[in-house]
Amino acid sequence: MIYKKNYKYIVASTGRAGSTMIFNSLISGLRSHYRLPYLGRRVDNIYGTFVEQPHSSRSLQPIYKTHCLPNEINFDMSRVLFIYSCPIQNIKSVYLRTQRDGFDWFKKHQSNLRGTGDFSKIFEDDILNYKLQLQQWLNTQHKNVLILNFDDIWFRKSEVCEFLNFDIKLPDKSSRLSDDNSLDERFSKAFKSEMNKLYTQTVNHLK
Repeated sequence: MIYKKNYKYIVASTGRAGSTMIFNSLISGLRSHYRLPYLGRRVDNIYGTFVEQPHSSRSLQPIYKTHCLPNEINFDMSRVLFIYSCPIQNIKSVYLRTQRDGFDWFKKHQSNLRGTGDFSKIFEDDILNYKLQLQQWLNTQHKNVLILNFDDIWFRKSEVCEFLNFDIKLPDKSSRLSDDNSLDERFSKAFKSEMNKLYTQTVNHLK
């Protein structure tokens, strides 16, 4: 066996926060560590897949990507990376992705985040459930979870590798589409202030 029976490496996130990049890095790292065969650059393959609830899934892959809440995870049987980033950037990224891939993609993404509300309110209300996501993860004290700000991933790579017990390689850090400020004026002032305050509190809490 290359890993404990039913033991999982889980990449959870607030969505559009770099989790796919980390997920793919874990797949490559695990494959290299155990000298497993290369099976192609697919997100869903024999080593990893996206699931809504990791420990109720019948998938046999050792690596899972999810947006579920911490109370849905068996931490005793997992190593969990939770990735978050600025909610304002997340929201802009979701908006841009929806413009590209349509409302069916948005509704599925929103459901994965346990969010509710109409897309038309994306710049006014927390329809993607960021507040509950961050609050619940910040209150998770289990030793098998490591919480990472997207912007810190490259600086904390050695810490991540030590946590996982195998090495990973990260792509060079590059600009994100959500770095574009052209959408900033679409946000209501109150909502933008609330999300920025939430992000600041999260960062300060984890220092």
